[in-house]
Parts: sequence; structure tokens; C-alpha cells
Amino acid sequence: MISIIVMATRNDLKEKAKDYEVLSHELRLYILQTLKEHKEATWTGIVNSLEKLAQRRLNPNNLSFHLSRLIESGFVQRTVVSGEPKYVLTAKAKEFRW
Repeated sequence: MISIIVMATRNDLKEKAKDYEVLSHELRLYILQTLKEHKEATWTGIVNSLEKLAQRRLNPNNLSFHLSRLIESGFVQRTVVSGEPKYVLTAKAKEFRW
């Protein structure tokens, strides 16, 4: 019985470590903060918010990579509303302490 509890704890820790790895990049935290403030955003909305914050143009390929990592890890969800992609925080992102 004890080994089952330890295994669950190890799995939880491995999952938490993966989450922290995803959140270890500053740009990803800025993306999450932008979505937290706006509830949902289009690609253009995210770019505009981040460029305003950074006070410079951002490489769209770089931004796309980091947004994809957040989607793959379950922190951000991409939905299509009226034919336009929108991005929102998932329950996981809302519950995670970052």
C-alpha cells in the first residue's frame, strides 16, 4: 500500500516538474498573464499586448513556438469563434500557482 502512495507522489512530482519546465520561459509567463487579463485573445491581440509590454517587435515564429508549448502542456486552449482562432487559459492554468 505504501508503494502505491509513493508512486502516485512520484508521478505527481514528475508532472509538476514538467509544468515548471514549461513555465520557465519568461515569454510564456507573459502570454499567460495576457490571457489572464483579457480572458481570451486572438493571435493579433496577444502579439499587440506583448509588443506593447516589451516595447519592441517580437519574432512571430518565436511567439508561435512558445504559445504551442503552452497549448501542448495544457495551459492554453485554442478555440475557433466565428472562424477566428482565440486563445484562453485552461482550468489547469487558472489553478496553477505561477
